[in-house]
Amino acid sequence: MSISKRHFTSFISEVKHANDNLGLAYPMIPFFFYLQHCKIKPFSLEKPEMQTAFKEWTVVVDALTQGNQIIILRKGGIREGKAGFQVASDTFWLFPTQFHQQRESVIESAQLRYDEIKRAPEEESVISVSALARVEKHYELEHWEQISRLKGHHIWREDVVRERFEWGQKKALFLMIVRTYALAFPIELPMKQKYGGCRSWVELEPAMPGQDALTPILDDSQFATEVEAIQHIVTG
Repeated sequence: MSISKRHFTSFISEVKHANDNLGLAYPMIPFFFYLQHCKIKPFSLEKPEMQTAFKEWTVVVDALTQGNQIIILRKGGIREGKAGFQVASDTFWLFPTQFHQQRESVIESAQLRYDEIKRAPEEESVISVSALARVEKHYELEHWEQISRLKGHHIWREDVVRERFEWGQKKALFLMIVRTYALAFPIELPMKQKYGGCRSWVELEPAMPGQDALTPILDDSQFATEVEAIQHIVTG
């Protein structure tokens, strides 16, 4: 996706005009004009009252929202019972968690990124929700060879993934291929006790506002290319 110099100049002029005359918050103006000039198709939630969120490490949520990966690997939390991990919803908010050992569990480039984005302890009483994900495909992977070939498509260290695979009575991992969409601006929510613990899914409070302009992180062609590569690995 590109924007011409003429359109960019027009874009800056319109941003300044809107900011001066409408009195709107400056950070919000560029987003909507950016959508207009770059012709990105927004995504509308079919269920604007949706509250379901998926808990994932902050650094992994960042990788998803930066377009650095489109997969989530999950074994299942202790509180998810004998059935293990289940895909509770095919559309969900991404809930970034502050698990402090996550830095040592990802590759070096992601460690450096974590150092940039980690939150101070006093900020952990607030959750910043900035993206939504939709599950395109999901699989239960029972062969380590499938999982090891996913190297390069995610930021976890291989030994960490292997440990997850081996853990428990059944050697397997769940793989979700997700398409991630960015909110126009983050929504900050208070951290609640019920969000804690080893569970993957939570219901957010208070009610999440309806969103009518979520922008895909990757365009259709980029996303399709990544999906094809991962499906080729998984299905052989």
